[in-house]
Amino acid sequence: MAEIREDLAPGTPVEVWFQDEMRVGQKNKLTYRWARTGSRPRAAHDQRTQSTYLFGAVCPERGTGAALVLPACNTEAMQLHLDEIATKITPGAHAILLLDQAGWHGAKALKVPSNISLLQFPPRAPELNSQENIWQFMRQNWLSNRVFKSFDNITDHCCYAWNTLIVENHVHRAPRLGSSRSVNLRNGITRLAASAAEQRDEVAAPCMSGKEHCEGRRGFGHDRLPVATGSPQASRTANRE
Repeated sequence: MAEIREDLAPGTPVEVWFQDEMRVGQKNKLTYRWARTGSRPRAAHDQRTQSTYLFGAVCPERGTGAALVLPACNTEAMQLHLDEIATKITPGAHAILLLDQAGWHGAKALKVPSNISLLQFPPRAPELNSQENIWQFMRQNWLSNRVFKSFDNITDHCCYAWNTLIVENHVHRAPRLGSSRSVNLRNGITRLAASAAEQRDEVAAPCMSGKEHCEGRRGFGHDRLPVATGSPQASRTANRE
C-alpha cells in the first residue's frame, strides 16, 4: 500500500475497497432461521441449476459499494465491474482495491482504470476480505432458504438484496458487539480504512444509482421482493435438507 501511495500525486485522497464475486442460483444454500427450540424446520431445496454471478465491491469507511449482476465470471465481466467501481470513487481520489488471486483478477487483458490500483491478498486467505462478510449477510437475510422461479427471478433478488444493503447503510453501520449487521468488521479492516482516511477529508455518504448492466439484463432497480426474516445471532435451529 505504501508503494502505491508513493506513485500518487502528493495529497491525493486514498480509499480502501474490497472486491469479490458470489454465485447465486436455483440450487440454493440453506442457512439458519428462527424456529422453536427443539424443532427441525423444513426449507425447500431446488435441484435445478440456473444461476448468475454477483460482482460486488464495498468501501466500508464511506458506506458505499458498486455491483453488477453478470451471466459469467471471467475477464470480460471483471473489466465491466472495474469500470463500474471507477464511477463510484470520490472524484479526485484514488482507490486501492483489495481482492483475491482469482485468474480474472490479474488477467493481462484487464485495463485497470486510472483511479484504481489492485492489491491482491495472499493465497487461500478469504478471511481477510471484507466482501466475504457482505456475501454471508446477504445470504442470511435475502437470498437463502428460497426457490427461484427463473433466471430473471434470481437477477431480481440479487438486485434487491444489494440495493437494500446500500440504502439501509449496512456496510457503514456502526459496530455493535455480537451484531451480524456490522458486516464491515474484520480484524485489520478498520485500521486500513483509518490509515486511508488520514490522506483525505471526510466525504458525504453516496447513494446507489440505477444502472443497466451488460448484455441488456436487468440493472439495480428498487422493486420490492420477498425478504427472508430473522436474525442469525438469536437462538436458532439449522435447516436440513
